[in-house]
Amino acid sequence: PAPTPTPTPTPIVTNPTSYTEALKIAEQTNKKIVLMFSADWCGWCKKFKTEVLTDASVQEALKNYVFFIVNADENRSIVSKFGVIGLPNFFVIDYNENRLKQKAGFMSSEEFISWVNSNLDKRIIDGIRRPIDRRP
Repeated sequence: PAPTPTPTPTPIVTNPTSYTEALKIAEQTNKKIVLMFSADWCGWCKKFKTEVLTDASVQEALKNYVFFIVNADENRSIVSKFGVIGLPNFFVIDYNENRLKQKAGFMSSEEFISWVNSNLDKRIIDGIRRPIDRRP
């Protein structure tokens, strides 16, 4: 008999098709969201996507998160909600849009893993954590 084909594994790093979908997936799976603000013209963003996101250890670190890349040029309202200045820019949020931590700039695989796995930003949690203004 022919061997049973092994199902193709689902990629660990998923990129929902929209910010709204990322929030829904996070709620359904009880996961936090890692947002990467990026743009097609951003050289450091391209470097992060090709060198860091493809790293197996980074994918392992992201397995407990919903990962979403926000195209800053196409999603100006989301950029405004988060007050993003400079790319790439990373946030960890929950599905209620509470900001849990943030970091701007390129990170190596090791730096990104350390940041993702680090404790949440106490300054944000203790003082300024708040839902993002949802007005248009």
